[in-house]
Parts: sequence; C-alpha cells; structure tokens
Amino acid sequence: MKQGQRDVNTKPTFQSEAKRRMSSSHSNLPSGIRQLLQRVVVALCLAISAFASLPQTSLANEISGGGITVKSLQNGTIEAESSVGKFTLRSNAEGCVTNHTSVRTVNDDAVEVVRGLEGPQGQTCQVTEQFTPTANSIRWTVTVEADGEPWTVPITLDTEFVDPSGMQFWRSGIGSTESEWRDPLKNTELEKGDWVYGRVEGICLPLASVFRPQQDAGLSLICSPEDVILDLNLQSSESGIRFVHGQHRLGNGRAVTFHADLVSHPADCRGALVWMTTRYASMFNPPVPAVHAMAGCGAYSAFDEVPDVEKMKKMAFRINWWAYFDWPYLGMNLPPMSRSDEPWVCCDPYKTGIRREMTYDQLNEYARNMKKAGFFALNYFTTTEFGTFMKGADAVDYDIPEKELWKDCNSFAFRKIKDGILMGRNDVPADNGWKNGYGMDAGGPNYRAFLVEQAKRQVEQLPEFSGICVDRLDWLQQVNRKGDDGVSFVNNRTGRSVRLGWMDMMDEVAAIFHDADKVIFANLCNSYRVEVAKYLDGVYDEFGHMGPRLNASALLCLRKPLLAWTPAASTLGSDPDGYFQRHLHLGAYPTAPYPLNNHTITPNARAETQYMDYGPLLDAIRGKTWVLFPHCVTVADETAKANLFEVPDGWVLPVTFASDQKIVKVIVRNVPGITSTLTFDALHPGVAEPKPLTAKAVGETVELQVPIHRGCAMVRLRRLES
Repeated sequence: MKQGQRDVNTKPTFQSEAKRRMSSSHSNLPSGIRQLLQRVVVALCLAISAFASLPQTSLANEISGGGITVKSLQNGTIEAESSVGKFTLRSNAEGCVTNHTSVRTVNDDAVEVVRGLEGPQGQTCQVTEQFTPTANSIRWTVTVEADGEPWTVPITLDTEFVDPSGMQFWRSGIGSTESEWRDPLKNTELEKGDWVYGRVEGICLPLASVFRPQQDAGLSLICSPEDVILDLNLQSSESGIRFVHGQHRLGNGRAVTFHADLVSHPADCRGALVWMTTRYASMFNPPVPAVHAMAGCGAYSAFDEVPDVEKMKKMAFRINWWAYFDWPYLGMNLPPMSRSDEPWVCCDPYKTGIRREMTYDQLNEYARNMKKAGFFALNYFTTTEFGTFMKGADAVDYDIPEKELWKDCNSFAFRKIKDGILMGRNDVPADNGWKNGYGMDAGGPNYRAFLVEQAKRQVEQLPEFSGICVDRLDWLQQVNRKGDDGVSFVNNRTGRSVRLGWMDMMDEVAAIFHDADKVIFANLCNSYRVEVAKYLDGVYDEFGHMGPRLNASALLCLRKPLLAWTPAASTLGSDPDGYFQRHLHLGAYPTAPYPLNNHTITPNARAETQYMDYGPLLDAIRGKTWVLFPHCVTVADETAKANLFEVPDGWVLPVTFASDQKIVKVIVRNVPGITSTLTFDALHPGVAEPKPLTAKAVGETVELQVPIHRGCAMVRLRRLES
C-alpha cells in the first residue's frame, strides 16, 4: 500500500496493542488491578471492533467541496448531495461483470472505489474512480485498465437522482430540426434523450446541467475537454444524466483515464458556462485578442476590388473570406514560387476553360486595399481535402521532376503525402471530397510536414492578409483505417482518428499563424467541439443559418467572433426581424450581401435595407464577450428575450423577440461595474438616433424600462469616459 493511503476494508485490531500498552504504562500497579484494567480495555476494544463491523452503510467515507458532499459506502456505492438534492454516482465499463469492489480514502481528502471486472470475452478489467474536492467542484477521475488483446466497451459516468420530480435539464446547443431555431439558454424537461458530442443537433460542450428553479439550485456534470475524447454521447432519462465514452482501445495493460467535475451553481446555464470558461479559459479565449476589432458581417467572395465602403460599413461588414479559388488545385493552398511576381495557373473547378493566373503580389495588393478601407481579408486554407479530379495510384507520373511535382495534384499526393490520404471502406482513398478530391488525415507525418510548410509560406508570402479561414472540418469525424493513433478501436480494428491527427498538426500550424499575429477562423461543419475550437480565433459557420448549428457555434464563441452563413436574400424569409434578432441574441454576425458571394447572399435591394436597419445594432456587439454571471439579465414576466455582453466601452444588452410590446422591463444584477451611474441608451432597427434611457437602482440591481421597436432594442451601458 502506498504511503498516505488507507484501506477502509481493513478492520481495526486493538487487543494486542492494548495489552502491550497496559503492560508498559501500569507495570507498577498490583497485578489484580492491572488484570482488571486489561479486561476493561480489551472489552472496550472489542466493542469498537464490533461497531466497525456493523452493516457497511455505517462505514461511509465523506468529502465535501464546492457545495457538494460525496459519501462512499463499503459496497462501492457513491452517494452525493447538493442543493438540487440527493443522487448517486457510478462509472462502469458496459457489458462487464463486477467480481469484487474495494473502497479506500487517499491522502485523507479523496475517496477511491476500485472494481474488478470481467469483460465480455473473459478479459480482466479494473475500473478505478476517485472523487477529490476542489474549491468549487468535486473532481471525478475514472481510470480503466485492462489486459488481453485490444478490445473496447463503452465507459459510462452515471448520475442518478433520488427524487427527480420537477427537475429541469439543459444541454449545449438545443434544436430539434435542421432549420428551426430555439433559444439555447432555455431549459427543457428532464426526459429520455441521446446526443452526440460535436454533431449537429447534439452538444457542443461536454457538459449537462439539471436545475430546480424554485430553489435556484443547479448541478452540472462537466467532462474535461483536456482528455482524449473519441466518441462521446450525453444520455438523459427521467431520473438522471450520463456521459458515455466510446471507441477507446482497452487491453495490453493500457490505462484509459477520464476526468469530470460536479459543479453546484444557481439555476441558470450561465453558472455552468462561467465555470467552464474559467477552468478551461485557453479553449475559449482567442489566441490573437486583436480579432475582436475585426468582428462584423462576413462574405465569401471572389470579388477582387474594394466594395462600396460606405454601404458595406452601414451593413456592419468587416471580413471577406477570400473565395477566388486561386490555388492550382484544392489543398495546394499557396504554391511554391521563386518570385513574388511569378504567376501560377489557377484551378478551373467548373471546367469553364478559363485559365486565370495569380501571383503573391496580386494577392497582397488585394488584401492591402481591403485593409486601407477598414476591412479584413482571410485567405482560404484547407487541411482535410486534397486535389481535384483525382485519378488514383495507377495514374501517378514518376517522371515529373521534384521541382515541378506540385503542378500535378494526383502525382504529388501519391509521391509526397500518401501517408495523409484518408482510406475509406475497402481500403481505397476516400474520394468524395470537393470535385473528387481526397479526404486527408493530418496524422500522416509527411502530410503534416506539408501543412506546416504551407502555413509558413502563407505567413511569409502574404503579410497583408489578416489570417486564414480553414474549410471543411466535418472530415474530422472520420477514422483512417490505415493509421494507428494508439488509442482508437473502431469496428474491432485499430485506426487513427482524423480529429486527433488534426489537433496534433494544429499544435504546430496554429502557433505559426498566431506568433505572426495572424488569426485563424474555421468552418466547423460537424465538428462542434471545444477542443477543436481552441485553436481558433473565430468561427465562420457555413451552416449558421440553421438553428442548431448557430447555437452550437455561438456557445463555442462565448469569447470569440462568430460569423454565420446567409445563403440568399430569401433566407430572411417573411420575418427578417426574427432572423437578425436571433443573431443579436447570440452575439453573431450574418453574412452580408456582397458582390460575387459564392453560394451565399449577393446584393439585393430589399435585403440590403434590412441589413442597414440592423447595421448599428450589429456594430454595437463588436468585441463582445458573454457575461456569464448567473441571472445577470432577466426580463420581467418573460415578455422578451435578453442577453448581456461586455464590449470595450462597457456592455450591450440586446432585447429581442418582444413581439408587440412597447416597453419591456429589464433587470440587471450580479455584474460588477454595472450601476445606475453608467450612460444608458437604446438603438432600434431602422431608427437613426439612439434613445437615452434612465436606469433605476433597486438594491443591488439595475432596472431599465426599455422602449421597443420592431420587437427589438439594443441597450448600450457605457462607462462615462466613453
């Protein structure tokens, strides 16, 4: 047994020690008295021993932290209690049978339960779970060790409530259909459900919360995004929640470890979010803070001139994701040219027969002109696809000299970066990429080195661009059948998670851009995970017009800019106010009507009027970070929605979806710095001048009577010096 550990299954034995001490301490007493005292002490020790042998529920080991008490029983049951009530905790390897259980305390401040299990095929498996108090949580650590050939079973972390009646439930990224939008800050009933981490209509943060609103009590189970997470599902029932880790390779004596925290907080999802953004701040903060000044409506355009500056600024436009398709083919983001004025031939993906040329100098001139106009250009960058109209291994030309090899995408792929080609079913390249390109796995050393070289070339040769936007991260869901990451086990075989390989690559590539103060945006697609988003300074979501995806990206961008797609003017539909107000509520920017936009909104008089109506309100959220103090903003009688963001000159408070209300009462509380001495006014869509407001201090709260126009107001709470 290690020093500092105590096995609570070892019963105390006192008799021999008692006799020894009695003999030494009372050796001068008469023998009769000495024998009588010995009998009394032995009887007392036997009584203590008998008490220690009472039913196991009497031998509980208890720890407390962050308003949560955890108690272990000798049979391995973990009982816990917080402000939401009593509940049990248990981790397990599904499909395994428990053979034995032991409980012990570790260093007098943690409880440990060890279960010996037998796997489905007779494998030996041990699950160790440890509960450790912290200042604001209970840390739950689960380690699974197994022998035998590689195998896998789901590993679960279960929370079951003794009395779940009246409980409400919150998960990150609520939505029921591809197009429907529902407020992601709202709770639902605790009911049966299964949500995949990272997928649309799933969850974007590895956490789940339950609330008792009448008691203002909440509890969250938050999995650590610093762990290796392969498949992860959040499952809920009418009586509890649990996380299920899948596809982790067991066997050969390896240990797989997961961490989670139980966090007690008020009955508001912001309580969970503020804990997570504080604990894992580096995953939410933009690596280049200057990105906040770039925030605004976006475009994805090949228009190589500066647009109408005055008009675009009225629509809150700021960023163009350069969509000229100036690369020789997809994946060769910037070809190796010997001079900055040396041209290369751009790709012709639509087979128009038009062969355009491009140079480094031309690209820099475009980005420089945009910057002078107050706009920003992001160059296109891809890490998960390579080539156009690929022909396969049989079509490789081995006679092409090394210096010219980059001009032939098929030959380059098989001669230089073959280890990055994503192998699909039947062990053939996954060629269902854009224009029959290959899916790619950055876990291949040669392909990873190629991407690092591409990143360095971007920084060195395109200094006028503000950064890049990485496309198509939906490929990160795949597993490369020809690779081995040492941790995955999918369909009874080893493999390499494309996500893990991409993250390893981004450790190096992101540093190249960020060290040069270049920002990185990305199109997450179906990779809505915080451990993926940690490399990004912002998100440009190609599917952000869809409710669940907008919600997921917004919760990943609590401290970062978010740009969302607007496919066409018709996307605004019959309720353009509702379209803009959902973006304001979440601190997001829609794509603006822009010349030559690619499969997104182009100039349209009706749409441009709406964008200019909402332009000042969108400008007001530039530089926003979410205020996450629980109950920081509420609307009396819930007659509207409201959110609160901190911005460089104070705070902004979008009041939205107020329907036909004329005045809405808004209450702000728990936010240091917000007092009635600030300067208050309200912006309204289509109204030229802001309307001054007067705040009323009521105890520790600030109340505002907010006038509404078109169901909306953007309240500005500005510091006097602003």
